Amino acid sequence: MAYLLNAGFAKPQLIYLKITSLCNFHCQNCDIWQGNSRQDLPLLEWEKIILKIKKHNRDSSIILSGGEPLLYKDFWPLADFLRRENIAATLNTNGALINEKNIERLLRAPFQKISVSLYSLNKEVHNSLRNTGNAFEKSFSALLSLAKKREQLAAKTELIVACLLNSKNISDLPAFIDFFSKHDIAVSLQALDTNIQAMSGRLDFEQKALISQSPLWPNNKKLVSDIFEKILAMKTAGSKIYNRADSLKVMRDYYLDDFAKIKKRPCYVGQNNLIITAEGDAFFCFSGPPIGNLTNNTWLDVWNGREARQIRKRVKHCPALCRVMNCNFQSNLWQMASEKIKKMF
Repeated sequence: MAYLLNAGFAKPQLIYLKITSLCNFHCQNCDIWQGNSRQDLPLLEWEKIILKIKKHNRDSSIILSGGEPLLYKDFWPLADFLRRENIAATLNTNGALINEKNIERLLRAPFQKISVSLYSLNKEVHNSLRNTGNAFEKSFSALLSLAKKREQLAAKTELIVACLLNSKNISDLPAFIDFFSKHDIAVSLQALDTNIQAMSGRLDFEQKALISQSPLWPNNKKLVSDIFEKILAMKTAGSKIYNRADSLKVMRDYYLDDFAKIKKRPCYVGQNNLIITAEGDAFFCFSGPPIGNLTNNTWLDVWNGREARQIRKRVKHCPALCRVMNCNFQSNLWQMASEKIKKMF
């Protein structure tokens, strides 16, 4: 209903706090590391923003992201603040800075979920995609160390490995999923998009190149179809795949170049999402223009303001294919009710 009316009465289910633009990897599919932004908000400003969010969005998922969030100079004081405010958070990290000194702390409040990016079990493939020589060793070690320490502590933290599906790793995905399922780590498959850009200063929707022309795009359609058939069967059989089945089916259509079908799908970012950058700018979409700034405006002025209403209308006519992304597959009201009923029995 909120989508049909271009309204803001639906609360965002995902709120990304991009607490820094700094990153220690140089990924092929991301340009953020090439930027010069060093304008991370001080801790006090993030605390004010988070309190604004908490007042209106008690059920939203808070995701600490970046850049690499562990590079934010006040990362641990920010984590302590979230814990004191009883706000559960997901940490999106490349895993390179996870070590014996901080691993136990990460497995306690406020971190409900930890998502570590790893694109292959093949060291050369992963390091090539990351453009970083020792990326595989650090990320792989972080995942296995987290799983081992979680078992020792009997911690409830959900562990996720985020894998960007591309031409270099698609053949190995069933084995990748099987390996991490055995370690009780869920695999979140992410769709390949054009290079992630720095968001600051953007005044319009990012103009995207045709993704199927990317050297990372898998062109063997039979292989794509066969791999997704295996993945969907693994999902049905109980393998730990974080994506919903309907999300996987849409991702399959995407990689089969059925772009006309993808563009017919509604894009719910104006209802589901809020992204807040290291400068306090708020966006619905990683490719869209800002709707306001939360350092000097109230939550309602940003989420329900004039800019937000106009951009919700414009989203409906956006030609981009990113509606295949996981942010468009959050639970609707019926699904949330069903999930709560299942937990009762």
